[in-house]
Amino acid sequence: MTKEQEKTLIEINDIFARQRDRIEVRRAVELTENVNAWKDALGAWLKKCRGAKTQAGLLFLICLSAFASDPILPNPALTPGDLMPGATIEQICTKGYANTFNGGVRNVPESLKKKVFIQYFGAVPSHPGDYEIDHLVSLCIGGSNSISNLWPQSYLTQPWNSHVKDRLENTLAANVRRTLKTAGHAKAVALLSQYQRDVAANWTNAYAKYISPTVLPPKHPKEVPMTKKKGEP
Repeated sequence: MTKEQEKTLIEINDIFARQRDRIEVRRAVELTENVNAWKDALGAWLKKCRGAKTQAGLLFLICLSAFASDPILPNPALTPGDLMPGATIEQICTKGYANTFNGGVRNVPESLKKKVFIQYFGAVPSHPGDYEIDHLVSLCIGGSNSISNLWPQSYLTQPWNSHVKDRLENTLAANVRRTLKTAGHAKAVALLSQYQRDVAANWTNAYAKYISPTVLPPKHPKEVPMTKKKGEP
């Protein structure tokens, strides 16, 4: 590895290290979307290098992989979103529609969750409980259980995480139910379709559009992001 190549690698490493600590969410999202491309490019370049410097470069790629493992947005090529076939708006708005214990439509077995983890990370992570295998288009607004509608969303990323998306989902579902009750079938269907498109395109933009431009503090204890106690693995 030449000194120029080594300098370039160090500069790239510094960029990613600084970026991970920044609070500027939109730039972080862009970085997450592009990190796999960086890995591929750097991996091809490092194949031409030899010796200890190559090992350091490979370690850097592993760090990038760890960073990329917590996407704020799902990969659209893997998770474009999908709707429940044949579900009517009246069914979707019925209490308990998605509740498994009430015979609802939720059906994401462990085998499917494992496939989602492997699809995104290459393996099941060491702490799978840090993630929710989430429906991009949630069941409560007509999403399906298809793998094309599932992705591993972290409970821990800040400020965007699974708890924040849950608030969006609950708000949109409540709006649809209210519209169905007060304005009728046609307007409720139109609203539901708009919500489905917006969430599938970018759920953080949908949150900004329908709830707040910035993430609001939790309303309930269950919405507080999980944190680990000192000394826990």
